[in-house]
Amino acid sequence: MATATVLSVTGNAFVVATDGSTRPLQANDVIQRGETIRTEAGARVELLLEDGQVIGMAPDQVLRLDETVAQGDALPDAAEAAVQQSTVAEVNEILQLLEEGADLTEELEAAAAGGGDGGGGGGTEFIRLLRVDEDTTGVEFEYAPLAQGELVSVDGLPGDEPPATEPPATEPPVTEPPVTEPPVTEPPVTEPPVTEPPVTEPPATEPPVTEPPVTEPPVTEPPVTEPPNREPQAQPATTSVSEEGLPGGNPDTTGVPTDTTNAKTVTGTLVISDPDGDPLAVTLSAPEGEFYSGGVEIEWFGAGSGELIGRAGGSDVIRVTINNAGEYAVELSGPLDHPVKGEGQEDILSLVFGVTVSDGELTTSTALTVMVEDDSPIIDANNITLEGLLGFGELDISFGGDGFGGLAMTNSGTVFGTVNGESVALTSNDQALSYRWDADAGKLVAETGDGSTVFYVLPNAEGGYQVELLDILDQAITTTETGFSWSGSSNGGGNVVKLPINGSDAEMVFTANDGNSVNYSTQGIGVGTGAKIDPGETLVLEIQDAGGNPLPISSFSFTADHLDNGEALRWTAYRADGSVAGTSDVAGIGNGSNANADQLISINLTDNFVRIEFQDISTGGSNGYRIENFSGKFIETSTELADVLVNVDVKATDFDGDWASDSFSITFTNDAIGQLIDKANGPE
Repeated sequence: MATATVLSVTGNAFVVATDGSTRPLQANDVIQRGETIRTEAGARVELLLEDGQVIGMAPDQVLRLDETVAQGDALPDAAEAAVQQSTVAEVNEILQLLEEGADLTEELEAAAAGGGDGGGGGGTEFIRLLRVDEDTTGVEFEYAPLAQGELVSVDGLPGDEPPATEPPATEPPVTEPPVTEPPVTEPPVTEPPVTEPPVTEPPATEPPVTEPPVTEPPVTEPPVTEPPNREPQAQPATTSVSEEGLPGGNPDTTGVPTDTTNAKTVTGTLVISDPDGDPLAVTLSAPEGEFYSGGVEIEWFGAGSGELIGRAGGSDVIRVTINNAGEYAVELSGPLDHPVKGEGQEDILSLVFGVTVSDGELTTSTALTVMVEDDSPIIDANNITLEGLLGFGELDISFGGDGFGGLAMTNSGTVFGTVNGESVALTSNDQALSYRWDADAGKLVAETGDGSTVFYVLPNAEGGYQVELLDILDQAITTTETGFSWSGSSNGGGNVVKLPINGSDAEMVFTANDGNSVNYSTQGIGVGTGAKIDPGETLVLEIQDAGGNPLPISSFSFTADHLDNGEALRWTAYRADGSVAGTSDVAGIGNGSNANADQLISINLTDNFVRIEFQDISTGGSNGYRIENFSGKFIETSTELADVLVNVDVKATDFDGDWASDSFSITFTNDAIGQLIDKANGPE
């Protein structure tokens, strides 16, 4: 394949490759077959062919390298290479004319017309140097320029332009003004020998020379093979805002996993760049998944722009903006519902916003992660002391950025109180109290078994509570227990039998049903003349104070004397309100004449009672039974009342399910309870 090496380049010259691309021509470049060399004004080029021949190109010329250029003649022998004497004479003549100041054009016209040949018919301005034998230092040549875009071949080889297109032979090259081309690159005055092949056009099958279009940019333009566009670069970023910065929020330094901020707004910069320095456009997209605020799903507005707004029920919840420099801002306007719920729970909800960075052709994607810290309620309940029947206290609740969710009070089922430093289960009118949360009314109720409310605690959303005492707390009344016993005495009886209790103003009072009389002796107490309780008869025992008021009995034991086989005893204890505190049936044993028929029976109940009834419910036997050797305790009330303190637990819950808890105490003073007692007794 024909190639040529560039020996030297003066001025601007370039190569047109076979694909039409251009490149500047430089020394030592290798020109491939089919490539075309173009010289601009003032440019000169020397080429070295594969066979050792040197070709020189003048300004404004075009040379296409093909096989014809490479077909050089064989090296001339000494005779061919020798300079002819006639040529020397002609040179001397020209030099003489120049010294005389003659016009070379006129003087040499005849010689040119005489057919002196310059190397073989029609020649070209490309000079093939077969041999340089003389010193050409100081000798300069200049060649008439070709027309812009004109293509020529060298030495008249096949593929050159026809002779008709060559400049007229009468215009000798020696008439050109001298040039400053380096001597080693100047061609000899004479044309190559006439033995050069005739100038012919390239074969028809040769691909046509693809001249650069006239609209081709100058060779000084950047190469058309610019580097490809590269996509922008972007790094992800993470930031945080907190519900603690919202109105009503509770700023703190604790959270799960870590509380990093109390601010509802934050700014920062997403690191973006373009390797090619292209201007960038940055847009946002909504986070994936469903998010809620106050139980309402958040809708997103502005996707695909630099501002994205999340709204719930028409109200802004969160707004994110970003500019084309990557500078972003996040503003939290409302709470988000967090998934984790618990006491003091402040978890983190992550919203991952998509970020798209574009240079107009290529895009890259990254993410801006916004971590929203949860808020939770706080509570610091205050104790209260009631001097009257109604009082108000403070819970000091802040539900936080999520807002009110709920408020409840609770305790164990049984109402415990502290009286005189001791913890006791509270009663009212001898009935045990228990707590119940009334969800409909939103209040804590302390009530008796029959549903009577003794006191209640009513909280409100503003963080306060109300307490009202409606009935007596038995433990406020100072009481003492007094023991009593009886084992028999002299005979006596009547419709009512009162037996004094030693050391007390109290007395035991026995009555019988249906107007029957009561008899007693050293053997016991019964009904009728036999001093026994027979089927259909009832003996009643009560303990009263000096004023005839019943005194509660806390315990009672007795012996059922002669309770025979086939007989049965039933005892029933009653509270002050007439309700049954306890009852039991006892079957007889042995026979009436056997002391083994006596049975010891004890009545120990949770509630105090004020009355005991003894009956014979026998279905067989007729001997009856009597009670004897009985003992027990009764309760006396002091005129001094005691304070009663109760504890209440309270729980405040925010809207997304986090809560805080605390407890407070209510002291019902003896003055408040005394007002109830006075109210119950009525005016004196």
